[in-house]
Amino acid sequence: MIQKKYLILAGFLFLHLLILSRLQFTAWPEMVSFPYLINHGFVTYRDMVHAYPPLLISTLSVLYKIFGYKILVLKIFGWVTILVSDLLVFLILKKMLKKIEPALYGLFIFVILQPILEGNMVWPDLFIVPFLLLTFLLLFKRKYLFAGIAIGLAILTKQTGVLFLVISGIWLLAYERKNFKSLLNYVLGVLVIVLPFLIFLLKQNAMSDFINWTIIYPSKYWTKFPRYVQLSPTLRENLILLVLLTPLGLLIFRATKKLFVDKTFLLLFGFFICGIVGIYPRFSFFHFQSALAFLVILYFYISNKWKVLFIIPVIVLLLCFKSLQIGEARFWTNEDIKLGQIIQKESLAGEPIYLLGLNSNLYAFADRLPNKPWLDNFGWYLEIAGVQQQVVNSFTNNPPSVIFWRTPDSGSWCDIGTYQPKMITDYIMKNYTRTKEIQKGIWEWKRN
Repeated sequence: MIQKKYLILAGFLFLHLLILSRLQFTAWPEMVSFPYLINHGFVTYRDMVHAYPPLLISTLSVLYKIFGYKILVLKIFGWVTILVSDLLVFLILKKMLKKIEPALYGLFIFVILQPILEGNMVWPDLFIVPFLLLTFLLLFKRKYLFAGIAIGLAILTKQTGVLFLVISGIWLLAYERKNFKSLLNYVLGVLVIVLPFLIFLLKQNAMSDFINWTIIYPSKYWTKFPRYVQLSPTLRENLILLVLLTPLGLLIFRATKKLFVDKTFLLLFGFFICGIVGIYPRFSFFHFQSALAFLVILYFYISNKWKVLFIIPVIVLLLCFKSLQIGEARFWTNEDIKLGQIIQKESLAGEPIYLLGLNSNLYAFADRLPNKPWLDNFGWYLEIAGVQQQVVNSFTNNPPSVIFWRTPDSGSWCDIGTYQPKMITDYIMKNYTRTKEIQKGIWEWKRN
């Protein structure tokens, strides 16, 4: 009987992989360009702007170096990450409930919800999920040193890992304050991961850049940029949230007194709330992925009526059905590859180029490099005082041999695809001449 249930587990993992393989995969340009630049000598934060800690792009840089810049490499990496999250959801439920059957029910619901809620991609919000789940499992099993290592890896994936560290630290102080060794082991585990990273930043002379681009600028400047903060879900998204959260609210309401003296529930709920807070500053369901994992676990920890919970993924699937996409990976299509080949043909190897208004993965597809420092064409990056001047200075010291400039979309000046950095565009128009249109709306500019 046990063997049969583990065959069902394998079947659910295969089902998840099948769903992921059929839905459209999102290959964010940064998940190609950033590892590519690292592999070509760019120092993260000092030579190129990255708004997150470096664990994900550093891991990808190693994989691309070994296996090449292929969409299959990115897909397999992303899907393996997701399947690891599946296994951890199953193990957590099995450990807490001491039964395999509800753990399988919970896994099945997660398998259905995860991919249809924008989960088919590689991004820090998904890569952090297995580390957070592993942290919870290890805390539950009282393996505090390894739990500290897991949360340390989460922190090096996305800044929101700090929220989970704070919540778990408070939880440990509340329930393990008499066990000083446990607290010490947890802190030691975190330091084992975080301290070498900080030392490495100092060695690369990139500490101040790291602090600026991952902490100070996002909190102090970017939130003031028009439309950077977008927390207004659509009607469909609000309906999905209603379906997901209402059962949890009802379950908690029915057993409030009992739950809020339950230390396992408090840690679970704390991690869930951290996942919700981590959606800020932009609502999207792929930012909801860590909250989703703990939400499913909460359902099954609180409720004994597991089969009733199946109505949740059914309704969510109906609400999402029309928006589900299949076909070529976003941002890594045959057209993108062809454009990269054109850029390669129109430029010289060994000389810098600059892409304005184009996806950054084209640097990798064309096997060309930009100047240092390099920033993606986002207004919240380039409108910080002095940043555009740094880019112009790099052009003056080592002028790009050719610039490829996409005609901006119509819309507000601050919109992605519309935004044009004035100091940079003024420099280009003064020092370069528009020569030809290499694709519709994409123009080649050559140095005067």
